[in-house]
Amino acid sequence: MSFLETMLARAKADKQTIVLPEGNDPRTLEAAEKLIAYDACNVIVLGNEEELKAGGRELRGVRIIDPETSDLREKFATRLYELRKHKGMTPEDALDKISDVLYFGVMMVKCGEADGMVSGACHSTGDVLRPCLQILKTAPGVK
Repeated sequence: MSFLETMLARAKADKQTIVLPEGNDPRTLEAAEKLIAYDACNVIVLGNEEELKAGGRELRGVRIIDPETSDLREKFATRLYELRKHKGMTPEDALDKISDVLYFGVMMVKCGEADGMVSGACHSTGDVLRPCLQILKTAPGVK
């Protein structure tokens, strides 16, 4: 059994929900197609549904969420505000941050809407890590 086959078998045995926040990147949509075809995980792609479907990709089985219009916006903004108000964040700042796909994706993980997030196709490492460190934090005792 190849490495890929082993990893796919492990993924199928413990199926998780993964959010892909960079729905505007063609490589992300290609990855979503493959993950669904392999039945490796449940896939959530962030972006405008009409724009994503107009791209011609086979996204059947992919859950598409637009952070700009999602019913989760208010909930996530409120939670983000509670997590960051000690650093000076206002409710308005939190609502603005939730429009960012990376912050929205990390809040999906924080609030149990997804098990993990994969990003970095079109965002820098710093941009990807910043919301993770601000929202999810590191393990106790780890810098």
